[in-house]
Amino acid sequence: DDETGDERKEKYEEARQEYEERHYDFSSKVTTTPKRKNELLCGAVIYLKGPACAVYCRPEEGRQQWEDAQSNQKRNYKVIVSSGDEWQIPDGIHRKTFFGPSQADVRRFVKAAEFKDRNYKIERKIIKGDLVGQIVPVLDKRFDESIDKALF
Repeated sequence: DDETGDERKEKYEEARQEYEERHYDFSSKVTTTPKRKNELLCGAVIYLKGPACAVYCRPEEGRQQWEDAQSNQKRNYKVIVSSGDEWQIPDGIHRKTFFGPSQADVRRFVKAAEFKDRNYKIERKIIKGDLVGQIVPVLDKRFDESIDKALF
């Protein structure tokens, strides 16, 4: 790399420092292509409204690692559930350090035909498109347990 320190600093200062916000209609195909070249999607904030959404989704919190079947590239995701009306994007969400230092804190691994979730104690082969079918019964059960615990 032939860049000088001043040239790198100038490029950094030109780089966009804010996060881009887009609203999607999930009833049609969603594109996550960045507006600018060389930018990267580093997160999504999804607002769910309805009774007890946070209670139902809370067990999904944690770090997940998904492996692309074609490229074998591993992507890390971190699910954070908030019951507040407005959730602020954490500083540093675009940095690898945001996800933690090791594989030990990954709670879910998803590959083309394999699914492993340490929290739900599930490890099995899956058919393409059946991931939701594996998770929903566990979420339903944990939701019922949470409601029972809150009421009784």
